[in-house]
Amino acid sequence: MGYQPQKCGKSGVAATVGQGNRTFLLRADMDALPVCEMVDIPWKSTIENVMHACGHDVHTACLLGAARILND
Repeated sequence: MGYQPQKCGKSGVAATVGQGNRTFLLRADMDALPVCEMVDIPWKSTIENVMHACGHDVHTACLLGAARILND
């Protein structure tokens, strides 16, 4: 998308676009919960008792969509 991402903190990524006096921040997170996944699906967690169960994948996808729109 043309961004120059940089590491931010322990596991984050930050990128900026444009310059000037007006600034805003978009944030999304993706983490896991200590939950046992009880289904047999191809995208099931491979780590026992760790599951992406709370919609953070959608948060990340929405952030990337917004980043694309803002950069255009």
